[in-house]
Amino acid sequence: MRVTAPPAGPPVAAAQKAKAAALKIFALRFADCVGVQNTLSDLFPQRQFQMAADGRSNSLLIQAAADEMATVEAIILRLDEAPPAANNKTN
Repeated sequence: MRVTAPPAGPPVAAAQKAKAAALKIFALRFADCVGVQNTLSDLFPQRQFQMAADGRSNSLLIQAAADEMATVEAIILRLDEAPPAANNKTN
């Protein structure tokens, strides 16, 4: 009787990366979600994460591995800062 091994699954590194992927929703306060999505697409043309913009709630949904999520989150938070206050001096 010949015994064969079961089919090999995905490599361990890929399986661990898939496990580490998480979904995060960023509700933007100042920036437009579609504009931020376009900026992220430009910055990461070969991205390894998924994203979607929800115009109704002005939110970005990002699914990424932990290391990618940290980078994307830092960029989103920076892009979503309040605009500088206007100078209200009168002459």
